[in-house]
Amino acid sequence: ACATLRCEAPTPLATLAERSSTLGWEQFRPQELSIAMWAAMTLGTREVRPGSLVAVRKILQQSSRHIRNAGAANFEAQHFANAAWAVARWQHHCRLSSCRQEIRPASYRPALRALALAASTRLAEFRMSELGRFLWALGSQGCLHLRVLASPLAGDLERPGRLAQLDVELLCTTLT
Repeated sequence: ACATLRCEAPTPLATLAERSSTLGWEQFRPQELSIAMWAAMTLGTREVRPGSLVAVRKILQQSSRHIRNAGAANFEAQHFANAAWAVARWQHHCRLSSCRQEIRPASYRPALRALALAASTRLAEFRMSELGRFLWALGSQGCLHLRVLASPLAGDLERPGRLAQLDVELLCTTLT
């Protein structure tokens, strides 16, 4: 709620990170996992308190590690997009703002590859906005492996009317 409503009161991110860790990420359903990742990233990009930034990294690193280990077989299109976007956006934010809280590559890169592999057979389920965000997230982190996604993506984009859903903003997002 704090991420969506943009609450002015500081969010207790360290407490949330600790509780998530205590519960265990395996207790989170795909929707809950992807929302937790998205919310942590959204709140973290507005934060300046060092302890909160550490907590965001912890949430994203542990949830990425869970995806790396458990895979993403039960994810839906929005879950794929939200989880990948959260990781990539956080890494991008950390690099641009010189925030030294990036997620370890050993956690996030295999997680993004697991998301790509699981999504490769289900691209037709993605709305075009989800597909654009998902491809940007993978590509921006060097995890857009064409051996896995090229053929399924070409097949998806060849479906009648699919390219017509691609507006200028999505085209630019997908190409960059």
